[in-house]
Amino acid sequence: MKMNYIEFPRKQSRRKNYLDNLVFTTRLRISRNIDGINFPLFLEKENKIKLEDEISKEILNVCPDVLINKIEDFSYSDLLIYLSNGVLTSEFIRNSRVFGHPVSGDWVFFLNEDDHLKVFSIEYGYNAREIYKRISNFIDKLEAKMDFAYDEVFGYLTSSILNVGTGLRISFIVNLPGLFQSEAIDSLTKSLKEISYSIKPFYEPKIPLYYIFNLFSMGISEEEILCEFESLLTKIAHLEFEAREKYIFGNKVKLAQHLKKLFELKDKNELTYPELLEYVSLVDLFNKKVFDVDDINTIRGAIFTGVDEYLTYKYNLTKEELNRARLYIIKRALSRIKYKKAFI
Repeated sequence: MKMNYIEFPRKQSRRKNYLDNLVFTTRLRISRNIDGINFPLFLEKENKIKLEDEISKEILNVCPDVLINKIEDFSYSDLLIYLSNGVLTSEFIRNSRVFGHPVSGDWVFFLNEDDHLKVFSIEYGYNAREIYKRISNFIDKLEAKMDFAYDEVFGYLTSSILNVGTGLRISFIVNLPGLFQSEAIDSLTKSLKEISYSIKPFYEPKIPLYYIFNLFSMGISEEEILCEFESLLTKIAHLEFEAREKYIFGNKVKLAQHLKKLFELKDKNELTYPELLEYVSLVDLFNKKVFDVDDINTIRGAIFTGVDEYLTYKYNLTKEELNRARLYIIKRALSRIKYKKAFI
C-alpha cells in the first residue's frame, strides 16, 4: 500500500521552554482497559477481534478524523520504518493488529498490545503538558462512551502493576555530557531510583544520551506527576549545565579534546550509528556555545532517522551506503551553522 508516513518525534509550533535546552524528546503514554474484559494476554483471538471492532467503532464516534489501520495491510519494510521512529513497538508488531491516529498524526493508539488501549505521542523538546492535554482530551471523550476498568483505591487498572493508578508513563531523552564527564551519573541514578524514577542509557553507557522516566503512577494524580517531573527535570538541568561549565567549558584540556573530536567530523567519510550518537551529543553540547544551529531538532532527530532500519527501508539504501548516509545527515544539518567569535 502507498504510505504517508507518520513521523515521530513530532515538530510543533510553540514557544521555547527552558527545558528544551536539555530534553531531546518527550514521550507520553496513557493506558486503559475495558471494564469486565480480560487483559489481551488472556483473550482468545476471536474475542480480541470483536473487542477491537467495538473500540474502533467508539473511537470513530468521538473522533471521526481518526484513521484506523490493520497491521496486515502494511509491508514488512513499512513496519520496520514505524518501529525505528517509535510509531510502533516490537511488542505491538508481534502480538497486535490494530492501531490508528488522527489525520494530523499528533498521537497514535494501539489496541490489544499489553492493555486494551494505549495512546501515546513523541515530540521534540519538553512539551509534556500539551501532549497530555491532547491525549487526555481523546481519552475523556472515549471514557464517556465506554467503561474503563477502575478501582476506587488503586485507580485505573492495567496489565502491569507499574502503570496502575493513572496509567500515565512519561519519558524523556536527555543529553548529559556534563554529568557524564563529572562521573555523576551513578549518583543521579541512585537518587532517582529513591524517588521512583529511572535513568537508562539511550544506546550504550559510553554515550551521554539517556532515557528518564517515571516508574510508578499510583497514589498520585496526573497533575502531580506532571508538576513533579517538570521540577525534577529543572533540577537535573541546573546540575547538568553547572557540570558542563566546570568539567567541559572550564577545563581547557577536556574542552580541546571535545572540540578536536567535533572538528574531525569534516574529515570523516562515514559514521557508524554509535559514532553518530556521539556527534549528535557533541553538536548539541556546543550549540549556542561554539556555534548556532538553525534547527537543532534535525540534529537531535538523527538518533531516530540514522538507524539502519529507517535508512534502509525509507530510502532503499544498501548496507554499504548506511554509514555514508549517517554522515550526510549530520553534515547537511551543520552546513549553515554560524560560529561564535569567541571560539574562532
